[in-house]
Amino acid sequence: MNVYLKSTVLEVGAGVGTIAKHVLQNKSVNDLMLLEPDEIMAKKLVETFDKKNVSVKSTVATGISKSESNKFDCIYYINCLEHIEHDGDEIDTVYELLKPNGYVCIFVPAFQSLYSQFDKDIQHFRRYTKKSLKDRFDSNKFTIKQMYYMDVIGFFLYFVAQKILKLQPNPLMITVFDSFVVPTTRMFERLFFKQKWVPFGKSLFLVAQKK
Repeated sequence: MNVYLKSTVLEVGAGVGTIAKHVLQNKSVNDLMLLEPDEIMAKKLVETFDKKNVSVKSTVATGISKSESNKFDCIYYINCLEHIEHDGDEIDTVYELLKPNGYVCIFVPAFQSLYSQFDKDIQHFRRYTKKSLKDRFDSNKFTIKQMYYMDVIGFFLYFVAQKILKLQPNPLMITVFDSFVVPTTRMFERLFFKQKWVPFGKSLFLVAQKK
């Protein structure tokens, strides 16, 4: 995603600012707006990012003023779009907010067949396939530049943990997954697949460009 980050950038669903901290290390980024619908988290973001080139709003893209139209070079959603009920309206708003030829980068959980009680508990409205995510984008407005699945091994582990054993994730489980499973999966995918050929995975990544 780094190659698409430049000049004026918008993050939707900034959470506690973990991704934003990395984005601000990119010297191509001049201004960053963070959107976080949770008011408590939004206040923490204001405290964390006390910088002139960072602004925070407690909303999602559909809640931004029309004065922000054609403002952003890149907009990104990391594990956020699945939390937005009317995701089609959200993507339509992204089109209005992006500059011509601007990019939107989206990382979401994949495959509705993996949808579990855990997804419901953390307020996921859905999981996505390539087709269902692509269908949110009007081909007259966007060109899909990249789209591929990620985390093949995680697909099976998630299925067993959530659909069969029905485990509730805990901090230790998440730490083990992030520290060992994710790096192992990435190495496996680099060795045996060209990224676009990964047949399925726990997650899905897309980059689209505004026409």
